[in-house]
Formats: sequence, C-alpha cells, structure tokens
Amino acid sequence: MANRNESIMSAILNPHRFSVSGGGDTPAFGGASRDFNGSSHIIIPSGAYSFLDAENEFTIAAWFKADAAGRQEKIFSDELSASSMGCYMHKIRYNNRIEGGFYKAGSYYREFADHGQTVTDWLHYAVTWDGSDINAYVNGTNVGSNTGITATSSASGLDGSIGRDYASNYASGRIADVRLYTSALSSGDISNIADGTHVATDLRGWWCLDSDDVDDHSGNDYDGTNSGSTYSTDGPLD
Repeated sequence: MANRNESIMSAILNPHRFSVSGGGDTPAFGGASRDFNGSSHIIIPSGAYSFLDAENEFTIAAWFKADAAGRQEKIFSDELSASSMGCYMHKIRYNNRIEGGFYKAGSYYREFADHGQTVTDWLHYAVTWDGSDINAYVNGTNVGSNTGITATSSASGLDGSIGRDYASNYASGRIADVRLYTSALSSGDISNIADGTHVATDLRGWWCLDSDDVDDHSGNDYDGTNSGSTYSTDGPLD
C-alpha cells in the first residue's frame, strides 16, 4: 500500500511524468522551458546528427512560445557546410508559417505552411522526413506536405543549435521538450507527443525538459552547452 500511495503522490506532484513502453518513467517534461532572449542559444554536439542522410529518416519536434509576432524564429537547426546535409525547423514571420526539412549547400528541401495560430501562445511544432516526403505539424495536426523528393547528401559533422540557425539568426521566446528522432514518426505519434504522451522509440536526443539543465535526456549523452538561455517555469502543458 505504501508503494501505491507513493506512486499516486508522485503523479500528483509531477503531472507530466508518463510511463515508457517497456517499463520505467520518463523524465518530467511539459512543466518548464528555456527562455531565449534573441541572442542566446544551446549548442548541440555534432554526434547527435551523425545518422543524417537524405535517404534516412528523421523527426524534429518542440514546443515554442514566441515573445511577439512578426519575427522569424529559429527553433532547431544544425550547421551547414558545403555538400552536406542539415535539418532544421523554423517559425517564419510571414503569415505565421512553420517551415522545416533539410538543406544541402544552399538547396532547400522543405515544407512550409500557414498554420493560423496565435504564435504568442504555446504551439507544438514537428517536422518529419521519410526519405521521400516532408510533413509539417502544428499541435499534432498535419499542416502541409512536400512529397516525392529525390535528394542525396550526408551530415555535415558540425554542431547544431536550439534557438539559433546556421546563419546566426536567433529565437526570442520559450522553447521546451525538444526532440530528435532517427525515424519519421507517424501522425499518431506526433499527436501523442503534442498531447503530452512520451514516445521513446528511435529517440536520438531530448533537451529542455523540466530540470534546470541543457542535458540530453534520451540516454545518448548528447548534452548541450548553454549560451545565454535561462530556466523558465512557463511550461506548455501547465
């Protein structure tokens, strides 16, 4: 009975803790975030992206709450070098669009779509690539697809960033629950994450959770290096 009571109390005190397939609990997420001031970012080590290839799959997902409308916000991006591949997810200022995909030495393979949401509220963004199609999601709903793409390129081997892109454009707002997967998640998985349910399969990197750190909580040790972001108790699932 004591163990059951402890479990109930843990759930009450930590409403964002979810069971992982195969047993155990996830870290707490959804109750806090990192605050980015327009010149801060988190550096992600290059090893997190070493699987990237245009023929391989990936998913990027994160919560973002902009300080103001009208800015081109950089949520997640790895660096670009000649003939290499980088993946990214941005919020575009024109018509409040989500844009995401990958690039190769100046050639962009992407999907962007108007999502009609108030960008100063918490929004969940996700982008998937399955080797042929790019899909963009807002709050678990598919807002656009770019299909039948043929491209070849491999990872740059350079570091990446949360809150900044390869051209040193920055975000101003809060970012939470940043995820990188080595597969194109299904629409059901994307919807589950947006609803606050953890999806563990193929999780490559997981940053900006409820703890005051920039560590990788996926278990793969791709810990970030903070450059000016600060801890915030403003969380998307509060």
